[in-house]
Amino acid sequence: MTSTSPTPRIPASRPWLSRNLIADPRFGPLPGLLLLLTVVTGVVDAISILALGRVFVANMTGNVVFAGFAIAGAPGFSLSASLFALAGFLAGATAGAIITRAGQDRGALLRAGALASCCYQP
Repeated sequence: MTSTSPTPRIPASRPWLSRNLIADPRFGPLPGLLLLLTVVTGVVDAISILALGRVFVANMTGNVVFAGFAIAGAPGFSLSASLFALAGFLAGATAGAIITRAGQDRGALLRAGALASCCYQP
């Protein structure tokens, strides 16, 4: 005999989606905040790559690739811009580690980080 589990019914209006993103019983607002940070990161990177001349400010993988292109001599890539962005990322990661070690409430730290990420205007 094989047992099959019943197929979950999805309501037509999907209020569960917003409820789970904002007030998940297990993770609280974390899923919604992570989704928001993902969208903000994509927007920030898109703007920075277009406006700052081929440098990423939110994701560092692209800067490592661009530094490699600059070292290889590809035209239009700046080694100094990529290394400066990487140094800024390392400084920010170090500051974040120090702040999180000092704080006890993960939710408050996450909300503060999301607010700082959304409100920062370079």
